[in-house]
Amino acid sequence: MAFYYRAPEVILGMDYAEKVDVWALGCIFAEMVLARIMFPGKNYVDQWVTITETLGTPDKSFMDRLESSVRRYVMGRPHCPPKSFERLFPDNKFPPPSPNHESLNAEQARDLVRRMLVIDPDYRISVEEALQHPYVNLWYDESEVRGPPCGQYDVNLYERDLTIEEYRRCIFEEIQQFQPVCDME
Repeated sequence: MAFYYRAPEVILGMDYAEKVDVWALGCIFAEMVLARIMFPGKNYVDQWVTITETLGTPDKSFMDRLESSVRRYVMGRPHCPPKSFERLFPDNKFPPPSPNHESLNAEQARDLVRRMLVIDPDYRISVEEALQHPYVNLWYDESEVRGPPCGQYDVNLYERDLTIEEYRRCIFEEIQQFQPVCDME
C-alpha cells in the first residue's frame, strides 16, 4: 500500500485491525474531494509529520501505547494543533446539496471524513458506523454487507504466463460475476 493511505498505527508499528481500512478510505475520500493526496509522504517519518501537521499531535493516551523508542520520537516532535476541517474541506469542494437527499451536503461529508481520519484508532469510526453515517447510508444494503464470501483468490494468477487474450477472458469472466446492485437515484 502506498504511504499516502497508511494508517498511523501501521506507520508507528502498533497492532492494527480493520480500522486501518477506514483510514485508507478516509484518505481516498479526501483525495477525491480535494483532487490531491491528503497526506503525501516520502517515507514513514515524512508521512507521520504530514499527518500530525494536518490533524494535530495525538493525545497522551495514544502516545502511551507506542513502543518506547517510537514514543520518544513522537513526543520529541513539536506540538501541532489540528487544522480546521472546515478550512481543509470548504463547502465549494463538494457538490451542491441534493434536493432529493438532505444528508448529501458538505457538512455531512466533512463529518464523515473527520470521523474516518482520526489518528487514534480507538476513536476512529468503525466500518459499521461508517455504513450507517447519514452521508452514505442511503445506499446501504444489508445484503451487500452480509453477502456470501468472495471466491478463493488465485495466488498463482500473476505467476502464469498468459497471453493478452487470455487476460482479457479472465477479466471478462470476473466482470460477468457482478450485477449492478446500486441505484443512484
